[in-house]
Amino acid sequence: MNVKQVSPRILNVDDDLGFQIRLSTLLRTADYKVSCASNGEEALRLLLGDEPTPEVIILDLVMPIMDGWQFREIQERHSKVGHIPIVVVTDAPISVAYYDELRAEDYVRKPIDRDEILEVLENIRNRKVSRTQPACRPGSQYPTNMLMP
Repeated sequence: MNVKQVSPRILNVDDDLGFQIRLSTLLRTADYKVSCASNGEEALRLLLGDEPTPEVIILDLVMPIMDGWQFREIQERHSKVGHIPIVVVTDAPISVAYYDELRAEDYVRKPIDRDEILEVLENIRNRKVSRTQPACRPGSQYPTNMLMP
């Protein structure tokens, strides 16, 4: 008997349409199902609507209407979607304090590397099975490229 593997769902939240298209294409070629939103408000509408719940939210921080920080604050408090892990994808300089405040599972700096984003997503999927691994990369307490100089 063949069991069909279900493609993991991702919500890609970014106001840069070109980046949104490139990242979504990359993820779809890796067999992810991708929905997109251009800001936090649109993302919340998708999450609280009839769409299937994503396994991970890829979140830009600097966006119009509702930025990533505002989105995360609301998303975390909502019982339907508060459990969904966040991966911050941004080119904005972020301090350790902001990273901690967002309680993101991981981060990827723009421009993204294909292998890095796929590894981050796979690590999150593996942690859902076994939460014994730290959210930060091995060997570091904090993600080093998120530190301010």
